[in-house]
Amino acid sequence: MMCFIWLGASFGVGMFFSFLPTFLRTSSEYVKLSVDETYRNYFIVHACGVPGTLLASFSVDRFGRKGIMAIATAGTAGALFLFTTFKTPSGQLTSSIVAQFLGNIMWGVLYSYTAEVFPTSVRTLGFGLASSVGRVGSAIAPIATGLLLAGHGSTTPLYISSCVLAFTALLMIGLPLETRHTIVN
Repeated sequence: MMCFIWLGASFGVGMFFSFLPTFLRTSSEYVKLSVDETYRNYFIVHACGVPGTLLASFSVDRFGRKGIMAIATAGTAGALFLFTTFKTPSGQLTSSIVAQFLGNIMWGVLYSYTAEVFPTSVRTLGFGLASSVGRVGSAIAPIATGLLLAGHGSTTPLYISSCVLAFTALLMIGLPLETRHTIVN
């Protein structure tokens, strides 16, 4: 199940963030951003993700890994979906910031949970396999996004990304172990 979670998370996030500059620059109905404004917003989005990673590290022991991970992933899916509804650069920037913030929480918890869920004898193998499957998802995402942008418009990849992340959140809820307050051996 961890491999499917890594695949879904990597594909869903990769589908959006690999083309975020394109989405930011071209998807507003009212204003087309300059290249400078686009990359300024891109920087703002990624800088706002840093507190998400910090929050993840402080919240997992208090609230548990599965719940935080699933909520952050579902929230990321929701923020990506909302991106399609906003028609102004400020709305799209806000939804992108929320997606990045929650996505960084998801990744922070996913990394720690994956390392904890496998027994010591196969931990590196399990983590490496799950991570490698995720890398395949990350490699496929920009290709799929490019094909979808060329043939179906700019919102189709966003809807697919949102759906994949929402399904991934459901998989996270179904994980059999909660590793909070457990000693990993």
